[in-house]
Amino acid sequence: MKQFDIFFDNDNKLYQVRTKTDTTTIEFTDSEKELIFKDLIRLYDTRDKISFSTIQKLLNKADYNKLLDVVKELQECGILDELNFEAEGATVISDIYNEVNHKPVSEMKIAYIGNTDFGNQVKEKSSEYNIEHFVIYSIDELSDETIESILCNSDFIIVDSLTWNPYKMHIINEKALKHSKPWLLIEGLTFSGKFSIGPIFHGKYTGCYDCYKNRIRSNDEFINFNDSYVKYLETEKASAKPDLNIQPVVKDMASAIVIADMLKFLYAWYPPETWKCCILINPSNYEVEKHTFIKAPICHVCKPALDYNPAPWLESVTL
Repeated sequence: MKQFDIFFDNDNKLYQVRTKTDTTTIEFTDSEKELIFKDLIRLYDTRDKISFSTIQKLLNKADYNKLLDVVKELQECGILDELNFEAEGATVISDIYNEVNHKPVSEMKIAYIGNTDFGNQVKEKSSEYNIEHFVIYSIDELSDETIESILCNSDFIIVDSLTWNPYKMHIINEKALKHSKPWLLIEGLTFSGKFSIGPIFHGKYTGCYDCYKNRIRSNDEFINFNDSYVKYLETEKASAKPDLNIQPVVKDMASAIVIADMLKFLYAWYPPETWKCCILINPSNYEVEKHTFIKAPICHVCKPALDYNPAPWLESVTL
């Protein structure tokens, strides 16, 4: 970050990240995030370029979720870039990143809940990274108690909504919050016709699946019909009829993204792209875009506290 002047502006009670003509302002509503930011600045005092895994090791007392937040925000606003932030590949997971998770990849227990056909494709991709414990569960065959047991005994959970069961998605969300288990959503096809992956949910801090669905619901032009359909499915504890077949190339792309982002999260070799984001793949031309997920200000499930700028029209970065 040596290409910037970074200082605390006492007059305006915020940080300025400056060049002569370019200005980014950063405000903190979270004291832990502010400490992480200060520690990051100190790390760059003696280094020109740092990898995320190095940052995580040197700041290992920091809350991992909050560290991810700070780094991702600094990436988004261009303060961390290819000049000062080094990308590392997954090929070195086995000999470096065990220090982060204290478990080799071969011992990680991964659960996949959802559509078994797509689950097998994701499992095949996971084998390329020496993941040995990858168990697939059909969502239609799981009781509430079994779901909780699976979550408790897994290090990371992947849940797809290709077989969409609103009742059981609610149970998964509730139990994952209860046990603070990280999980990645594969939404599948959305109303826009794009294939959605993400976000990663982890405890109350990131927001939860209910937050996510309420955000989508607020932009749903067919809300009356869809609310009635959800009510019907929840009453019957049934899964929705699946969409038409998804192109194999889209499933291939999605499988690679899912496994890569899971390993990024678990072993801190780079901030995952689905951290507070959804990745959308266009099945027609394979274009990829990202949508930011902001937890809902009011959620009766995870009961979040606002930790972002309540006035989003202001251009400052709020952490």
